[in-house]
Amino acid sequence: MSSFELIVAWAGILGFLLAIPLSILGNLLTPKVKEWWATTSSARKQSRIKYLKARLLAFPDLMSPEERQEETIRGLWQLAIAGLAFLHAFLLTSVVVLKILVIITNTDVSISVMDRLTNQLANSLTFRDLSFFVLILTGGLGLVSVSFLDRALTNFRNASLDFLRRMQKDTETELKKLCG
Repeated sequence: MSSFELIVAWAGILGFLLAIPLSILGNLLTPKVKEWWATTSSARKQSRIKYLKARLLAFPDLMSPEERQEETIRGLWQLAIAGLAFLHAFLLTSVVVLKILVIITNTDVSISVMDRLTNQLANSLTFRDLSFFVLILTGGLGLVSVSFLDRALTNFRNASLDFLRRMQKDTETELKKLCG
């Protein structure tokens, strides 16, 4: 393994391990930073007050049953797309892992229609190229499915009346702090 590959591997591992703690830290600090930033100048303070007042005026529309139903339907669509992306990633991984096992054991195993599709790929690529290709493709499909799953959960959360009420209360509290 070359030094470049070693650096890239360690960067990937470090990024993977730090992603969740840094994401949590970012979510905890963002509201506090926004509040602090609004107090650093009168122009920013007035801009933030204007934004919060506009947000308070939008809450009755957000709390309407029709809007909440639309958010729920959007969430269901996002969930379906996430499921399909995950299913494709799982099927691709399964087929290629079977082909890798066939390549390693030098046996002739038929995997029906998928065998014809992956046969050229397996014969034209080396084991290292094939595993890298699968890693990239499956990782991409996994990220797509996680992204759509996150969007679906956000839509479901936005459709929750309790969440909207809590958001409205937080907005009113911040507006009171800024107005004095």
